[in-house]
Amino acid sequence: MKKLYPIIITVILALALPLCSDSRHAASLIGTWTWTGDECDAGGHCKKEIMTDEDNVETFTRTGLYISKNIRNKYTLKEGAVYLASEDGSYDDLYAEIISIKGGTMLLKFRNTIRRYERVTKK
Repeated sequence: MKKLYPIIITVILALALPLCSDSRHAASLIGTWTWTGDECDAGGHCKKEIMTDEDNVETFTRTGLYISKNIRNKYTLKEGAVYLASEDGSYDDLYAEIISIKGGTMLLKFRNTIRRYERVTKK
C-alpha cells in the first residue's frame, strides 16, 4: 500500500494541474489591457507594432465580464484559454489561447496568430 501512495499522488497532481493553471491565469488576466503587437512569436517579438488610443482597451473583471470599446460580454477560462460567451450563451466558438502573462505583457493566440497586449496602469 505504501508503494501505491506515490502513484496516487502523481495521478491527482496531474489531473489537478489544468485547474491550477486556469486559476493562475485568472488572477493574472484581471485588469485592463491594450493591444500592442500582431503576428508575434512566443517570446513577444512582433512583426507589426500596434498603436492604439486610450479608448481602445480591453478589460477582464473578477466577475467574469469582458469589456471593450464595442463589446460587453461574459468570459470564462478553461484549459488555458479565454472563451467569450456567444449569443446563445455557450462558450464554444470565440476563444484565445493564453500563451503567457508575465511582467505586464500578455500573449494571446487567436487562430494562427499571436497578439501582444500590455497591461494598462492607472495614472
